[in-house]
Amino acid sequence: MASIQKIPGAKGTAYKVVVTVGRDGTGKQIRKSTTWKPDRPMTAKQAEKEARQFAADFEKQLEQGFAADDKQTFEEYALYTLDLRYKSGLITLSTRQLHERKLRIRAFPVIGHMRLRDIKPQTLTSLYLDMAKPGARKKGVYVTAKPSFQKLMEESPLNMKQIAKEIGMCYDSLWKMKQTGKHTKPECAAVVAKYFGRPLESLFEIHGEGSTLSTSYILDTHRVISSILSQAVKEMILTFNPASRATVPIEDNHAPNYFQPEQIGDILDALETEPIVWRTMINLFIVTGCRRGEIAGLKWRNVNFEGKQILIDCSLKVNEDTKEIYEGATKTKKKRYVNIPSEMVSLLKKYRVWQMEERLKAGDRWTESDYVFTHENGEMMAPTCIYTWLYRFSRRHGLPHINPHAFRHTAASILISEGVDIVTVSKLLGHSKPSTTADIYAHAVEGAQRKATECLTDILIRKEKKA
Repeated sequence: MASIQKIPGAKGTAYKVVVTVGRDGTGKQIRKSTTWKPDRPMTAKQAEKEARQFAADFEKQLEQGFAADDKQTFEEYALYTLDLRYKSGLITLSTRQLHERKLRIRAFPVIGHMRLRDIKPQTLTSLYLDMAKPGARKKGVYVTAKPSFQKLMEESPLNMKQIAKEIGMCYDSLWKMKQTGKHTKPECAAVVAKYFGRPLESLFEIHGEGSTLSTSYILDTHRVISSILSQAVKEMILTFNPASRATVPIEDNHAPNYFQPEQIGDILDALETEPIVWRTMINLFIVTGCRRGEIAGLKWRNVNFEGKQILIDCSLKVNEDTKEIYEGATKTKKKRYVNIPSEMVSLLKKYRVWQMEERLKAGDRWTESDYVFTHENGEMMAPTCIYTWLYRFSRRHGLPHINPHAFRHTAASILISEGVDIVTVSKLLGHSKPSTTADIYAHAVEGAQRKATECLTDILIRKEKKA
């Protein structure tokens, strides 16, 4: 039988529950304890009734073998679970770091301090609702200098180098901050505003406030939280997963970002004036639909010129903690062969000759590796460099925003619309199963189905009418 002890406190009354679960080897009683505190206003009678029910549930959990961990917080257990999943090979290092980053930004500040058993479905629902509010998205907020800030700097008895030294800021950063239209991080501008004893808004224009987080971002955060609490159920710390009963936003079914054929033509035309290393790489993106890390990790030994194929067997990634580049498995941990056209084979041969010439020019400065795409000194190329180059390339040629994944979406959409079956497209893209491809490219599948319907109509109905 559980015993209940009332514990008065400055912030309300709590109830300590103690249950005896047997004796140890010396005959000493083994006791498990926990505490309960009302999470809403209650009368003394209501609180006592709820406490008795909580005590009965706690005792039942112990009888069924559930662990009584009254001290472990969500943050502690989340980090343990992420490490467990990574060491067990269930997730990659990059996925583990991505999940931890999302939790530290969104979940830990709200529920990180809470004990696992205190997290209720309504707790998570409230978290997701707050994430969906305008202004929840902090990334993308920046400030620009107002004329009042520029005037203040000019009228200051100290020059910019002296001000930068007093503030503890780099001179170049302060100089850029003063320039009209230059973007500055709000936290850096806040330091300067505090130095002058002025409100931030009086010296800087704030941009990007009020933007909201995407539904997919909120759903991804929910899935990470749910997987962690699911592990707690598996380890018999919780009796059920509160995330399974929380209310989450309805997923947006927007079509993925992809290019129209004429846009691809404009990109190819612009590439003609660019260095051969980038011309070759972007063409390879277009004709294969490979992921960014897969192209960065491609090796010459995996290029079959005669068979017109490349073997995708790894992916280059960046360790978010150390910023080091490392080679890991593909997203699905599977190898796959991808066919390439004759034109791509010719371009790769031409590029290889150019790379060998560059290697001779570099001499001792060249770092030996088998990677197809490298920096000027032969070192492996970070996947992030590709994104940066494409951003500058699109700005340089007046093209729409380009990211490597858009080429992947374009390849898939074109293949499906042209009647290539889902299984073949799924294998080409390296998806774990065809249903993943069908879900992502539902817009293209629907278009292909309409085309098939029109084809049947032409053959079976319209032909009959003509007859």
